[in-house]
Amino acid sequence: MKILLLISTILFIFSSSYAQNYEEGYFIKDGKKVVGFINYENWLRTPKSVQFKSTLDAYPDLIDSQSADEFTVHNELYLSKKIKIFVDVNNQKSINVETVPTLFEGDRFLRVLLKTDIITLLEFVDSNEKVHLFLEKDNTFQELFFSEEYRYNKENILYMVSKKGYISQLRALLADCSAIQINDNLAYTKKEILKICLSYLKCKGNNSAFIVNTSKSKDEKITYSVGAVGGHFLKVNNPSNWIAGLALRINFPRNFRNTFLLVEANYNNIRESSGQFANPNYDDALQVFGANVLGGMHFGKKNIRPYVNVGLSVMDKFGGDAVVGIGMSWKRAVKIEYRELTNGSLRNVAFSFMYDF
Repeated sequence: MKILLLISTILFIFSSSYAQNYEEGYFIKDGKKVVGFINYENWLRTPKSVQFKSTLDAYPDLIDSQSADEFTVHNELYLSKKIKIFVDVNNQKSINVETVPTLFEGDRFLRVLLKTDIITLLEFVDSNEKVHLFLEKDNTFQELFFSEEYRYNKENILYMVSKKGYISQLRALLADCSAIQINDNLAYTKKEILKICLSYLKCKGNNSAFIVNTSKSKDEKITYSVGAVGGHFLKVNNPSNWIAGLALRINFPRNFRNTFLLVEANYNNIRESSGQFANPNYDDALQVFGANVLGGMHFGKKNIRPYVNVGLSVMDKFGGDAVVGIGMSWKRAVKIEYRELTNGSLRNVAFSFMYDF
């Protein structure tokens, strides 16, 4: 158990190096294009700076949004913009807690959703993971305003107040195209506002749009994996012992990074233990059904990723014990893992084959 905990600790310490994922890209500074490799972090919040390498073997430099004009990586374009917005500190449904907006001002690399010589649509995600959309037209750069606040009336009944300033803003900004009709119920989403902007470009006869995909990728939503699990118990006399079962893995979205919840149902066949286990309940040969519920994390974004997990293992009439595992995976699909109960009574090597759907 001590060895397992030591290996897990080392993995956590060096997890930052596993998480690095340098891809071909470039940044522009003072009109000069510098090509190299950028650490693509699939940013949940809008980045202030990025790590850049001229070669994969080079030491990374920090490219700040105050000095660089833009960067491109993973087929995504980010422009440096100075923004000034209000960010909600609290928005809780409590009569004693009010929404307190605070002013945020600074330079950030905003993700480009649409870029033409007429209009540009950009996205900023604040520290609360709230999306703010910005539109640039005729050298004017402005936020499309939208907010929702929980409030109580005199009878202390909770209700929501929505402020849809973006409706009138879009009507004013796109007024030079009479064919554009902006409904009062237009949703404040990247998808819907992008549709309006594309309709405007079509009206103006401009088809030179640069569009970043705004649909949700697998990294931005919960996905599921199913598969088969097998294994072999350690410290038993008979090498023919085995484990077999089925597994369901819930893969959480990118804001949780590589985390997952794993549920396994298995059959355990332990032969000729001969009193080698710390727990006497396991000393006799066992053929029992069991189940495991584990929470864990993969490290990094490459095909080969280390991972750790911890949870509860239940074995028929013997009840449950805490279990810890550490292993390596290939594309998170093929996995090999060393696993043991925290009381030291059972240890095994497990294999699994998972399919994403």
